Amino acid sequence: MDVFKVHEAVIDDYRDFTSGFVSVRDPRVAEFVHQQFAEGVQWPDPWVSLNPSFASGGAVPELVKAGLLHAECERIFRRKSDSQDPGRDPIVLHQHQREAIEVASTGKSYVLTALLRWAIGVAWLNEWGGDSDGEHQLIEHLQ
Repeated sequence: MDVFKVHEAVIDDYRDFTSGFVSVRDPRVAEFVHQQFAEGVQWPDPWVSLNPSFASGGAVPELVKAGLLHAECERIFRRKSDSQDPGRDPIVLHQHQREAIEVASTGKSYVLTALLRWAIGVAWLNEWGGDSDGEHQLIEHLQ
C-alpha cells in the first residue's frame, strides 16, 4: 500500500464530496472557491507535536540499572551539543517508550516505531558520525 496514494485519494474524495453538492453561479466566487481548493485550504499540513504530559518511564540510567538496556546506553543516550560532548542530562523516556523496551527485552516479536528508530539514529549520528562502521559499532554496543 502506498500511503501517499491513499492520502491523495482521500483528499480527492473529500474535494469531490465537499464541492459536488454546491453549484456556484457567480464566476468570481466560483474562481475564489476553485483557487481555495487548489491551495488546499480544506486540508492543512499535518500537525505534529510532542506531548509533555505523557507519564514518565524513567531516565535511561534507571533502565540500565533495571537490566532493560545495555550499560553503554547510559553514556550514549544523553543530551549532547555535538559528537565530542560527553553529555550532560540523561534522556528521560515516556512510559509507553519504557513499555516498548520491556516488550523488546522479552525476545518476542514486536514492532519498532519510527520515534524509537529516530532516537537510535540520533545517537548513532552523535556518537559515531553516521558512517556504516559506526552503525555496526552502535549495534554491537546495544546488543
